[in-house]
Amino acid sequence: MLELHQEIQRLKKQSEIDTTLLIISRQLQDFTDFNAMLDHADALIKAYQWTGEFQIASFHPYYQFANSQIDDRENWSNRAPYPILHILRESSVEQAISHYPGVEKIPAKNSRKLRTLDDVSFDAIFKRQCE
Repeated sequence: MLELHQEIQRLKKQSEIDTTLLIISRQLQDFTDFNAMLDHADALIKAYQWTGEFQIASFHPYYQFANSQIDDRENWSNRAPYPILHILRESSVEQAISHYPGVEKIPAKNSRKLRTLDDVSFDAIFKRQCE
């Protein structure tokens, strides 16, 4: 949590930086532990009254959406070689959203695309490195 706090403090001091990645290369390899840490990250944002100013997108080698199976393809939209916290400045997210019509449809569109890829294409994109 110290590194997360420090990264958000850096963003607060340097307003020209909109986003940063916190790559957790040696910890939280278990997705359940990673998910529990996300609750602490949200609590940190709330405790420092950063709600509405910063948000976190999360990625993990074994990312699994609720109500999905571990091998469901839509999980790959949030998979990465390492656990990652993507810290975003909300004002920048709002600005990007204002220039992209139908942003609320993106998750469903991504899931649909991943489910409809043939095996050769899917493997060519993801190379199954995270399994």
